[in-house]
Amino acid sequence: MNNIGDLITDFTGRRSSGIFLVGASTAAAILVSLYYLFSGTFIVFQNLFYFPIIMSCIYFTMRGFFYSVCLAFLYLVLILLFTRDTEIVIQAISMSAFFVIIAVVVSSLTAGRRKSEKSLKESEEKFRRLFEDSMDATYIATSNGIFVDVNEAFLELFSLTKDGITRLKVGDTYMSLADRDTLMRTLEEKGMIKEFEVKLRTMGGSEMDCLITATARRAPDGSTSWHQGIIRDVTRTKRLENELFVKSVTDELTGLYNRRGFFTLAEQQFRVAQRKKVRMTLFFADLDKMKWINDTLGHGEGDKALIEAATVLKETFRKSDITARMGGDEFAVLALDVIDEEASEVLLRRLQHSLDALNQMEGRSYVLSLSVGAAHYDPGKPCSLDELMAGADTSMYKQKKSGRQLTGGPVPRLAVK
Repeated sequence: MNNIGDLITDFTGRRSSGIFLVGASTAAAILVSLYYLFSGTFIVFQNLFYFPIIMSCIYFTMRGFFYSVCLAFLYLVLILLFTRDTEIVIQAISMSAFFVIIAVVVSSLTAGRRKSEKSLKESEEKFRRLFEDSMDATYIATSNGIFVDVNEAFLELFSLTKDGITRLKVGDTYMSLADRDTLMRTLEEKGMIKEFEVKLRTMGGSEMDCLITATARRAPDGSTSWHQGIIRDVTRTKRLENELFVKSVTDELTGLYNRRGFFTLAEQQFRVAQRKKVRMTLFFADLDKMKWINDTLGHGEGDKALIEAATVLKETFRKSDITARMGGDEFAVLALDVIDEEASEVLLRRLQHSLDALNQMEGRSYVLSLSVGAAHYDPGKPCSLDELMAGADTSMYKQKKSGRQLTGGPVPRLAVK
């Protein structure tokens, strides 16, 4: 009966059509009933009242129910007007009661359907409002990479118009298609993915750091037919985090890594060296006569001396090497792939050459010199970073005590551990 109501509702479309249909069928039922009554046939015409009763309950639910009760009462009145036969009257009363039962059933089913439709419509409207009003870019896409719907925040994030979305595929927004494959594979396996870090691009080609949270919607066979997702642009947050990290590991005066930065990167490199059996050399340098410079020439000149020493070290060693100011007048360099004493001597000659060039500049009131020690990491005889630093520090103090600083002239020979 519910299906019949659906079909008729779909067919007639508007409420006004229901009023016309119920009114016309009621009038026809009454006229035909009067014809049968005048012809002396009292029972068979009751079938004519089924149609207006059912239609009124389908279209107007509770109002239709009361209308149906009135029709049942009218049917009974018509019978009583033309006969007093007890058997016919009892049959008419029974039929009127049956009409009322039919009306109760149909109106209840229809009212339930209407309530469900109303709830569904309200839910859809609520979802639509949440979808459109979300501050985050929200989208719905098929499993083969076609956007079904997006909100205004999505259009703004990707520099798109509503018409432009029809020409855009999901893969066009990814910097790497491997990231999209990973997301879709996770959705297929787990049904959802939360805060997946990915690099996306706008239609202008700008790169963005984003977090995607998505939920899969399954087809009857269990495969992912489409998914809905939320994209949050965290480019600014990531940039601020990177800036804070750089500040936290950088020496403000010299621009080299600070002690924290050195240990952070050196420990990572140590793990790589242990795993890949790579040789390294750790250089430890001390700026000589720092106290004399500060006391005699002032702390401004002392800061200048530290900056000059840092510049010389950056010119000598590669960008891939980890160069840091450990604090005060001490510097450290973890030189990668410097495998033996001979390679260390080459780096020291390069450092000496840079110091010579600096000290030969006109107007200098003192000679910049460094005491340098070194310790070699041998993967065949592994040690910890602290042990390697202790070895380089000991080597450096031996150079300082022996007076073999790097200033000018011949390069002193290092005792590389």
